[in-house]
Amino acid sequence: MPQPDEGEAHTASPDTAPHPAGPQGFWLTDYDFALRLHNATLTWLELADNMIDDGFPLIEALAGAHAHAPELLDLPAAYGSLVEAEAVTQILRSAGVPVDSYTSPATRQALHRIGDMPAGMQQQILRTAARRYTSTALLPRRNAPARPAPPPPEPGSGHKR
Repeated sequence: MPQPDEGEAHTASPDTAPHPAGPQGFWLTDYDFALRLHNATLTWLELADNMIDDGFPLIEALAGAHAHAPELLDLPAAYGSLVEAEAVTQILRSAGVPVDSYTSPATRQALHRIGDMPAGMQQQILRTAARRYTSTALLPRRNAPARPAPPPPEPGSGHKR
């Protein structure tokens, strides 16, 4: 008699689906989580570029990070919207659009204008956004361990007055 796992396709059930860890405290001040958000945004920009290549409209290509965050982005699903918002911010900045808030009507209008461009131009903007975002380094940790103090001078090796 075959074993339950022999010859059967394995799919993730809700019980076995990945459950990435959330931030430690406030998400914006958790350096490791901010780095994961940064990497997830870069991944999402690259995925959107590929989706446009496959014929998806820009807005459709950018939507859905929350649904795919656990398995593709190593983030809890609740943080997928942050990835989408950051990706849109980077796209608009790469297109020369000043972004004051990702919720403003001007942001939505600008995104629709980019979405109306030919796919090749959209991809060029996405690739510029990804390239610029890649070069954006996160600042060093504020709570990084201090460098060890230099050893005290050996007796008799100091300056004499």
